[in-house]
Amino acid sequence: MMRRFFSSSALILIGGLGLGLGAGCYGVEFDEEASDAYYCQTDSDCGPTQSCAQFRCVDDTGPALRLTGPEPLTPFEPSTTSIDVVFDASGLNLVESNDRVEGDGRVAISLDGEELAIADTDVLSLALPSDIAPGAHQLSVQAVYGTGEAYTNPSSSDFVTFYITDGIRPQVAVVEPGHGHVHVAGEPLNVAAAVRNFTYVENGTDCFWAEDCDPFAEGAVCEQSGEMCTADGEPSEDGHSHAYLDVEGDDDDDYPGCLLSATTPCNLRYALSMRLSDNIEGDADEVSGVIPGDRFDEPGPVTLSISLQYNNHDAYPNEAFVIYDQVTIEVIER
Repeated sequence: MMRRFFSSSALILIGGLGLGLGAGCYGVEFDEEASDAYYCQTDSDCGPTQSCAQFRCVDDTGPALRLTGPEPLTPFEPSTTSIDVVFDASGLNLVESNDRVEGDGRVAISLDGEELAIADTDVLSLALPSDIAPGAHQLSVQAVYGTGEAYTNPSSSDFVTFYITDGIRPQVAVVEPGHGHVHVAGEPLNVAAAVRNFTYVENGTDCFWAEDCDPFAEGAVCEQSGEMCTADGEPSEDGHSHAYLDVEGDDDDDYPGCLLSATTPCNLRYALSMRLSDNIEGDADEVSGVIPGDRFDEPGPVTLSISLQYNNHDAYPNEAFVIYDQVTIEVIER
């Protein structure tokens, strides 16, 4: 599953768009407070040469990148030192020039929001950082001019999520949004998560691992408890996810530190329960939902955390060793 990555450096300013853009949006609601732009939620709300970016139809003329390798949610062993990055670059002539020529350029490749390489071919062996941690990671590509300046049309970037495995330890990944995603204050945010060695269910078994014990550490022996435990069974490896939001600059404990804080409960950061239901779509491996727009009331960086939870909403496998993934997005005012 691949979705577009909108970096904060590629922020598209809508206020200066002319009537030519607005005239190209058909059959969508017009927002009189926006300057010559139509409100949208998906690309289908916009004209044939436009895309929906930050809830506005914008001109999508320019390069179109699509990552084809690695495959979404590919698990790589911890011993992996490099991965092959493969992409299609429609409308972009890959060149070595440092000039700013429309339609020419290269592709910037980033890992978890940090640029690692510049490619002038559509296949690159990307060296991974030696200290890359087990867990989920996002690989992104962005078309740039020879000068290094990013193309700003929405299709000029793409991203994919992959894993660095950690033995039998369950893992969770933020599949949507991407690192650096630009979100408009007051608007709802689509979120998606995926899991490994764990199963999303509507109603879990609630057999718990003991507190302060890491059950997935090598050689660990942790007790289990709960009415649903069996004498020869293992504690549950099923449940759901929670989404939490941390605002940068807040003096309180951020997630997951708030789990162990006596003064700052994580309930203040709780944004969404991603349990399979009428409001949460998905299957045993991946779920998606919507965080209400009123949770994004101020501009600035916001860290989205998605965690694993037992059926009773406790942190999985316990508060001290909770399993989670994070991305940071940028909230702007329109």
